[in-house]
Amino acid sequence: MRLKSIRLIGFKTFADKTEIDVEGDVIAVVGPNGCGKSNLVDAILWALGEGNPKHLRAEIGQDVIFNGSNKRKPLGFAEVMLLFDNEDGALPVPTSEVSVTRRIDRSGNSQYQINRRTCRLKDVAELMADSGLGRSGYAIVGQKDIDQALAASPDDRRNWLDEAAGVQRYRARKLDALRRLSSAEAHLQRVEDILSEVGRQREPLREQAKDALQYREVQRSLRAVEVAQLAHELDAASLEIDRRQANLRAAQDLAASEAKEVAALEAQAAKVSERISELESAMEGLRERQSEVLTEYERAESAIKLGEQRLESLDQLETTLFQDTDAVDQRIRESTQELSVAEAELAAAKAELERVRVECAGAGQEARKLAEGLKAIEAKLQSARDEHARALKQQIEQEHRRERFDEASRELRGIVESLPELEKELEKATKDRDAAQNKLAAERKGLSELQLNLKSIAASLHQSTEKESKLLSRQAELEGTRRGIEATLATHEGLHEGPRAVLEAQSKGKLPGSFDSVGESLIARPEHALAIERALGSSVHDLIVPSEAEAKAAIEYLKRNRAGRATFLPITLMRPRPTSREMEQLLRRPGVLGLASELVQCRPEHLPAIETLLGDVIVVDNLDTALTLAKTTGWRRIVSLDGEVVHRKGSVTGGIQARQGAGIVQRRADLAQAELEISRIAEDVAQMASEKRKLSDELTALRNSAGKAEAKLMALAERAKEAEEWRHNLEQEFQATQKSAARLEAEILRLEKSTAQTAELPQVDALQSERDALLRQFSERSADADVAERRISDAEQAVVSLEERVKQADHRLKRAQEAQTYSQSKLSKVGPEREQTRKEIKESHSRRDSLSRLREDVSAKLQHAQESRQSSIAQSLDLQAKAKQARWAAQEAAERAHAEELSKAKAEGRRAAAHQRLLEEYGIDEVEARRVAAETEVPPNAAALVARLRRELKAMGEVNLGAIEAFDRLEERFQELTAQSEDILTGIAEVESTIRELDLQTRERFRSTFEKVQSAFSGLFERLFPGGNGELRLTDPENLLETGIEIDVTLPGKKRQKLDLLSGGERSLCATTFLFSLLKVKPSPLVILDEVDAPLDGRNVERFTDLLREFADRCQFIVITHNATTIESAPVWLGVTMTEPGVSVVLPARLPEGFDDVGRRPADLPKAIVSVEAYTPTRSNG
Repeated sequence: MRLKSIRLIGFKTFADKTEIDVEGDVIAVVGPNGCGKSNLVDAILWALGEGNPKHLRAEIGQDVIFNGSNKRKPLGFAEVMLLFDNEDGALPVPTSEVSVTRRIDRSGNSQYQINRRTCRLKDVAELMADSGLGRSGYAIVGQKDIDQALAASPDDRRNWLDEAAGVQRYRARKLDALRRLSSAEAHLQRVEDILSEVGRQREPLREQAKDALQYREVQRSLRAVEVAQLAHELDAASLEIDRRQANLRAAQDLAASEAKEVAALEAQAAKVSERISELESAMEGLRERQSEVLTEYERAESAIKLGEQRLESLDQLETTLFQDTDAVDQRIRESTQELSVAEAELAAAKAELERVRVECAGAGQEARKLAEGLKAIEAKLQSARDEHARALKQQIEQEHRRERFDEASRELRGIVESLPELEKELEKATKDRDAAQNKLAAERKGLSELQLNLKSIAASLHQSTEKESKLLSRQAELEGTRRGIEATLATHEGLHEGPRAVLEAQSKGKLPGSFDSVGESLIARPEHALAIERALGSSVHDLIVPSEAEAKAAIEYLKRNRAGRATFLPITLMRPRPTSREMEQLLRRPGVLGLASELVQCRPEHLPAIETLLGDVIVVDNLDTALTLAKTTGWRRIVSLDGEVVHRKGSVTGGIQARQGAGIVQRRADLAQAELEISRIAEDVAQMASEKRKLSDELTALRNSAGKAEAKLMALAERAKEAEEWRHNLEQEFQATQKSAARLEAEILRLEKSTAQTAELPQVDALQSERDALLRQFSERSADADVAERRISDAEQAVVSLEERVKQADHRLKRAQEAQTYSQSKLSKVGPEREQTRKEIKESHSRRDSLSRLREDVSAKLQHAQESRQSSIAQSLDLQAKAKQARWAAQEAAERAHAEELSKAKAEGRRAAAHQRLLEEYGIDEVEARRVAAETEVPPNAAALVARLRRELKAMGEVNLGAIEAFDRLEERFQELTAQSEDILTGIAEVESTIRELDLQTRERFRSTFEKVQSAFSGLFERLFPGGNGELRLTDPENLLETGIEIDVTLPGKKRQKLDLLSGGERSLCATTFLFSLLKVKPSPLVILDEVDAPLDGRNVERFTDLLREFADRCQFIVITHNATTIESAPVWLGVTMTEPGVSVVLPARLPEGFDDVGRRPADLPKAIVSVEAYTPTRSNG
């Protein structure tokens, strides 16, 4: 067996995929320190199963994965594959080549493969066992291991010899056998403990099983007799039911006949009643018509009176119009006369005006002459002014000052007069501004309140929307629940097989009639559903049918189709118990909720069946109340809201069932509750929508109001701003006016001073006096002219006044003429209107007479209808009396039928009780009961026999009926455990025998191998240390299984000494001697030596290389070394270096050119077959 190749992927510094073809018997691995040579050794050691990271120079298992470098990223896994040549069959695998692969990823998952098939670490260890390549072998040795071979304890040193002797496999088999032995002994102890316990239980259980068999036999006899008695009771009850049924039918026929007579009489009475109703309806119509005619008659009377009053009014109007016409004519005459007088006076005034104008023409001429004289005097005055230019200029300036004085005085008076007005306006403007600001503040406050209301209503609307959304979500959830429950009820889920088959057959039309399950026919409130469910028990699956015919047909269908069994409740056979006084008192007790039949709802036709099932069940609030009632009243069945049931015999049922789902009644209750809540939610949603609409309207109105308020606020703000600006402008104007007044007062004072200082020239005054005299003369002449003009003006005014009088007189005349025209028009209309009124009065008289006749006719018809109604009422009373007599007869027949029915019901009750006892106590039907009765001989004193059998059962006391099956099971278990104990003892003996055989083989192989290794060690030691002596010694020769190995050496020329006192080179050479002695006895196919020659000197290295060459024909050596002698001795080299930091590669290494060792040709130079390729991780390779 040889190592052919090594493949590394991502192991430590070998980042790239590296394949090394290993050729030759001695391969030297060379390269500088730290380049990854020892990583090759670690790779081989790791691939062969080394699990301790410290032996691989790592902390954890994942540290062997390439961790990245400056230029490369870390890899996700590491893999090493060793390929061995197995042509000699050294490995127990039927192939010529054997590959061993180990892979690990970053998560710590490790995988082993042998020939690319996944295996266990144990499989790899077994494969390499006895080859020296095991985890405790000696084939892979480093410098540290060489030293430890001598420093190790004798027991640890023995491991190398065990590997060479091939006893590791025996040790492993022995350990496995010891583990199996320990497990078997523990198992045996457990089996014996169980056997002991089963043995203690066996005998008491045997006695219990014997008693149970006897009890069962007596019970069987009692059951047969009681079943036979019940069968006889069924037959007797059936005969009585048939007899009562015949009597009942006869009574029912009589009752039906009487009922028909009652129906006929009632039909006749109904017709008469209908006739009375029709007459009453007709009378009501006649009364209404009579009232209408009377109303019309009164209207006609009223119209006649109104017409007559209208005639009187027209006569009065005509008289008045004649009187007004006379007055108008007088006014026209007076107005005409007045107009003539005014026109005459106007003509006279116009003539006077012309005369005055002629008289005043001379006065105008005199005035013109005086004007011309005044002009001449003005010329003289101008000449005087020219002569006295300086004086005139001064006079002009004085005039200017006087004018300015007058103007300033007037302006000052105006300003002084305007100041109070400005003050009033300023005060008013201030008040207007304050009022506007106050109104603005009030509007702002109102707007704030509106905005708060807006926020409040918006919040309310949002809350309403959220609430509506929640309600709609809840409604959708309930709709889903309802649909789910309806789907479950539609498929009759939860019903037993038989009832469900009947309902499915009915829905498919295979069974005629009506079938309804009890559970699906009633509705209970959710809090009562569980109690009703437990009260019904298995009856919840019963089917309600109209009669026994449907029940028989359904039973035949179930038999024919083998579809199961079902219980039917024919309505015709149901006889519910009446409510007794005792029960009424019981229902008033505290904690009693009522009868179960009264706490459910169902269709009226199902009521007899529901009352039969639940009419004797009381529902209470809790179990304590139920137990109290059971002790004091002894009621049949009592059920609590939690579902506990107290039966009539005193037994109590309660607890909870695993995986208990909702029952049929609970589903129906949930459906009703869901529908009720859906309805309530729909109403709430509708109300919510109404509220939302109302809130939306309010919100819209408030938003509009807010918009208007904001607009008004803006307008008020503008007005306030304008008022403020007006007040400001007035205030500025007032201040400016005050300043102007002060300025003018100062100016007036200055002008007064200037005027006082100016003196007038005497010449100017004289000329002025002359001019004034001329002016006075002109004024006198002008006054005469003015008098004339006034006379003319007065005359013109008189003309105008008279013209106005003429206009007014003419206007009054026209108005009188218009009044005359109006009176004449009204008088022309009075006659036709009087004729029309007389015509309407005549028509009203005619209509009144017609209505009088109609009123009499309606009264006659009403009297006739009243008489017919009285006759019909008498006929109806007669028919009701006859119907009452017939009803009494029918009631008597019905009471007889009811009596027969009650008797029949009692018989049916006895039959049903017997039937129910058969089902509940014995679990059989009537057919099976009759078969048992036919096979059982019932003595005449059957009651005594039943009493005796019951006494026997009672005398036996409490009997464990399950003891029979329990004893059979226990006996079977006892036999199994006994056989198992015997098997375990046999296995223990076999394992002990195997252990003894393994110990024997281990001793023999160890003794033989030790003797050979001892001989080899002595020979090699004398060869490596000429003149020296070395031997191996057992620490305990009597115990070859546990003995250790000591090494005793005597170096040349020295005494025997301890190994610890040897030098480094001597220790290394001694350890090398021990290693090669093992290889000589048990060669390993592959030996890896990691710098073991480092402590050796030149001559000892040569001896070491001689050993390598000597053993090369039986072992393949891979030597990691820096020693030139060792390198030269190797025919094959492997160079390890780093082409980039942190990444190792294997390259060919060659000797210098021309080098030729003694006896060696250049062709024999070392060689390395190396293949290095880049490796990139992918999804497939990790």
